[in-house]
Amino acid sequence: FKHVFNKDLIEFKHRYAMCVLTFPININVNVSMVEQTLGGLSTTARTVEFYKNFHPVEELYFAVGRDAYLDFDKWKDKDKLLSMAKPFVVDDINIFPSIHSTQIRNDIKAGYPEVAQRYLPRKVFEYIIENKLYI
Repeated sequence: FKHVFNKDLIEFKHRYAMCVLTFPININVNVSMVEQTLGGLSTTARTVEFYKNFHPVEELYFAVGRDAYLDFDKWKDKDKLLSMAKPFVVDDINIFPSIHSTQIRNDIKAGYPEVAQRYLPRKVFEYIIENKLYI
């Protein structure tokens, strides 16, 4: 898999596992393996297009963190994406702490996992440490 901004990505299996650990089975969130199915360049537009083909009349939304949304003008195929789905910008301090994922990864890499631990679900943090991710 390749990130559209050429950022380093950990293996899909780890990203998928952390999403599964984040969203318990009893809430109405479906963690999908579509990124693995599509392969190649990973973009939100490609993912939404995949789902739009199966649900052409449904109104679709894509969740995006505030920090990523601030760079929305740089996104690949942003106009195509907006023609298929509406953004749902996550910026509620009561839902997610106000910290960027980049900072969490940097804290772990710098040897300060206890700082990152405050911002992650316990099971996700344990998974990261157990699998030596971001080190």
